[in-house]
Amino acid sequence: MKTDTYTKVVLTGIAIFLGVIAFDYKPTINAQASSSSGVEMISAGQTGVWHFKDGKVRGCFKNYENNAVCGKWSD
Repeated sequence: MKTDTYTKVVLTGIAIFLGVIAFDYKPTINAQASSSSGVEMISAGQTGVWHFKDGKVRGCFKNYENNAVCGKWSD
C-alpha cells in the first residue's frame, strides 16, 4: 500500500500544528509562597521535630506509646 502525497501533506501539517501548540504553551498558575498569614517551618532533629511559626518555636516528640506530643509555643 503506497502513501500518496495528499496523506503526507495532511499528516505533516497536523504534526507541525501540534508541535506549535506544544512549544507555545505557557502555564498561567501563580506560585503562592505562604499558606497562612505567617512564615512556618518544620525541622527534623535526632530526637523529634521542631516547629517554627511567626517567630515562635515548639518541640514535638514521641512518648513511650509512640504518640506525638507537642509542647506549648514559646513567647
